[in-house]
Amino acid sequence: MASTKYKNIKYTFKDLERLRNRWKTEEGKERRRRIIQILQSGSTDLGDLTVFPDEKDKVAEEIPIGKDLRGINLASIEFPNGLNFTRFHFAGAILEAADFSLCNFSFCHLEYTSFNGSTLNRTIFKGAIMVKTTFVGSNLDMAIFAEAIVDGYQLIAHRTFMEDGFRDFSNKHGFIDKKPGFYNMIKQKYKELGRYDEMIPFHILEMRSKRDEKFIIEKEIVKMVKQF
Repeated sequence: MASTKYKNIKYTFKDLERLRNRWKTEEGKERRRRIIQILQSGSTDLGDLTVFPDEKDKVAEEIPIGKDLRGINLASIEFPNGLNFTRFHFAGAILEAADFSLCNFSFCHLEYTSFNGSTLNRTIFKGAIMVKTTFVGSNLDMAIFAEAIVDGYQLIAHRTFMEDGFRDFSNKHGFIDKKPGFYNMIKQKYKELGRYDEMIPFHILEMRSKRDEKFIIEKEIVKMVKQF
């Protein structure tokens, strides 16, 4: 059976631009300032500060109060380690050049979220939904991606990524399912580190997984057609 593909929330460029622009208004700037103060105190209890009453957004209606940080810019802000962002929505957010070590992003929505240049030591992304999420130049030392959903496919097992690459390949920690989106992300990390010899195997894994995924799906379609 083909792997289950999870349905992602779809955001257009205009959607993301709108979400970012709401924080640029005078009201948005004040909300952002107060949110940063709360986060720097070690709390993630943001209450109504994340609710924009005039916003016509069907997605916003389903986001729990206090957890809508879509489009916010928290780049280069100092935060205490270990903040609990479980189930927050960060679509289009800029979380660059910050230290999110030991933070918990479990089951977060991270569509088009940028962690570029951030420190993510032992950061938890369990069950997080990633669509075009970027980690260019970030430190993913021991980051946990267990059951994260990358480009619609869930990673069942997980690996911990050390700055010098993956250790004990498939022996001690196990490895992920054959999902091209995740292989591509790791390939890019090796490329950034200049470790091209170790990058190549992940490029091959990515290409093979794309081929296998296509073959499995086509096989399932043929099977279904024969049933009719």
